[in-house]
Amino acid sequence: MNITISRKAGEPLTFQCRPHEKILYAALQNRLTVPYECATGTCGSCRAKLVSGALNYGWRDAPGLKALKVDRGEFLMCQCSALSDCEIRIPSAVSVSDSDLATPDHLAGTITDFNKLTDDVMSFCITLENEVSFQAGQFALLQLPGVDGARAYSMVNYAPHTDRLEFVIKQYKGGKVSEWLFEKSLSSAAVTLFGPLGHAVFEPQLQRNLLLLAGGSGIAGMMAMLQQADQIGYLEKHSVDLIFGVRSSQDMFYVTELKKLAATYPDTLKITIALSDVADAVGSNDIASDSAEPLDKLKIARGFVHEQINSVRADTDTMAFIAGPPPMVDASIRELVGSKGFSAEQIRYDKFA
Repeated sequence: MNITISRKAGEPLTFQCRPHEKILYAALQNRLTVPYECATGTCGSCRAKLVSGALNYGWRDAPGLKALKVDRGEFLMCQCSALSDCEIRIPSAVSVSDSDLATPDHLAGTITDFNKLTDDVMSFCITLENEVSFQAGQFALLQLPGVDGARAYSMVNYAPHTDRLEFVIKQYKGGKVSEWLFEKSLSSAAVTLFGPLGHAVFEPQLQRNLLLLAGGSGIAGMMAMLQQADQIGYLEKHSVDLIFGVRSSQDMFYVTELKKLAATYPDTLKITIALSDVADAVGSNDIASDSAEPLDKLKIARGFVHEQINSVRADTDTMAFIAGPPPMVDASIRELVGSKGFSAEQIRYDKFA
């Protein structure tokens, strides 16, 4: 199908979309700067208006539809595929991207292993049929067999080229994907992905100090950034502050990896684990969890992630990355802008809705 984007300024842009392919995916494969955030129907950022043609609307209960005027032809590009040639309008300016970000594509792979990190958090790996390149902080859309709709997960690992992607997932009651992963034996299960996606990426060439704010599984992309920073010697010359928020000491994970990095870069890397559960019995840096693992260079703080921002190094030469639940992301942005005087250019975020 031919999809034409009519523009107020400039000639229309036309790209091809295969049958059953989401319009957003096809546009991104053609390197068009169409708007999106979650790409899974949750946020509503990829809204467009159908001018002519016919669509398969996909997930009609997508939460992002609440922000749209469906009766006026608005739709979510991440949920809809074309049934005919279509003309659409997008509220923001669209052009052909000249970004260095890798072009997203459809990927095939196999789940290779699982590692339970806490009672309700698990990491898993996918071995791809072909190598892929991505930037630290990006994510991929995972499609599991028998589960309707794709889910977005950030890569935990980083390498310039790799055929192995690591992800972390938190179990939610009623969550079809988390239940699928937690309750079944899925080694060697075939899956498909689309990616890499996301603009909240680490760009070493900017030579900025970093403030990393993560809530729960939002730590995934931050781990990739720290891996890349370690690989290229970035932490030898730049300060990095990480605030990692979890509910209690029993909910902490990646402690061993974070301890090793903190010990390697004691002068430049500062890591704080924020415990939001005030009833947690752990009150010092001596005990990490049920394993009684010493925390060494990691600092324990009480409260939410945004409440720790004033205690870290952050100024106009700092780039902030935020990932986690929407309330945590919103509160952190307000704190950065209000208390630290951050500009929009200094803040990049992913909401794990």
